[in-house]
Amino acid sequence: MNEDLLTLTDHLPEKAFIFLAILCRVSGCILPLPGLGNRSSPQIVRAGLVVALSILLFPSCSSFLAALSENTLGNPSAMLVTLAGEVLCGLTLGWICRLICFSLPVAMQIIATMVGLASVIQPDPELGAQSTALSRLGMLCIGVLMFAPALYALPLSALVGSYTHFPPGHIFPTNNAAEAILRMTSENFLLACQMASPFILIGTLWPAFLGLLNRFAPAMQVYSLGMPAQMLSGIFLLSLFMRSILSRWNEAVSAALSALPGL
Repeated sequence: MNEDLLTLTDHLPEKAFIFLAILCRVSGCILPLPGLGNRSSPQIVRAGLVVALSILLFPSCSSFLAALSENTLGNPSAMLVTLAGEVLCGLTLGWICRLICFSLPVAMQIIATMVGLASVIQPDPELGAQSTALSRLGMLCIGVLMFAPALYALPLSALVGSYTHFPPGHIFPTNNAAEAILRMTSENFLLACQMASPFILIGTLWPAFLGLLNRFAPAMQVYSLGMPAQMLSGIFLLSLFMRSILSRWNEAVSAALSALPGL
């Protein structure tokens, strides 16, 4: 028993460093994820999820860090560089997932602006002071849509596969990461404009129609008649197109998450 205790004591620093490295990569990936990375999510839930996932990944991912831990335990600067690389790798993977999922609240923000539901008195801490109630609805829908079809399995699988794609201790490819983030940002706005395209078309033609109406009937209170009609018609159209918008978002996000590095 004493020999087993001594063996455990000898390997304890190595195991602790391996667990800490896994914890850094998992926390960097989980915290920016949509739904879990929102400010409204309880911090105790996020912390508990990070620790639980780190414990589950420890048996399968410790082999990638075993040889590295022997060379870095005696070098504090090497340990800090390794842990910083693990955090950077997790943050990159998590932010790529977050960017493509943000297309839904961005599309809702565009829709709210086009139908006249934009208001500065309803700020959202995630999107800024100019956010709307519809964008907040989109943020709340992300968590439901990610959990319902089990889309969260794709980022978690990519997290496990990232140890093969981005081995610990190697120089992180920052150029490739920046290119992937830039590509996801452009796809985010493209997808948001595609989902909001009917409302963009209507929001562009409606002011032109009101201008013509005001030209032919100058005595008519066009603004008083046009704004309620614009809001009501926008809400009605949103109820008609909401299912198609969510279906399009689900297909695009599923395809984007399936192409994550590590899958």
